[in-house]
Amino acid sequence: MLTKVTTLVADNALSLTVELKDDLRENSEDEVIGLATYSNSDSIVLTYLSIFENMWMQQHRTKSMAKRHGKNKKHQPQHR
Repeated sequence: MLTKVTTLVADNALSLTVELKDDLRENSEDEVIGLATYSNSDSIVLTYLSIFENMWMQQHRTKSMAKRHGKNKKHQPQHR
């Protein structure tokens, strides 16, 4: 069974985390949605924001490095 967790942060003040069970089968909503957590706690919301921001920055760095690597390959002399 495939289980996914989705987290939503709204207005930097609220978070909702929902467990989604295998949604490929023809099930009722009760069988598809597992545990869910809502929070307006600053510490929890800021933790999620920090995680998402770090993931965003890592992705940006990875893309930048890939672009630079591609440019450097074009300018390197080819050895035969």
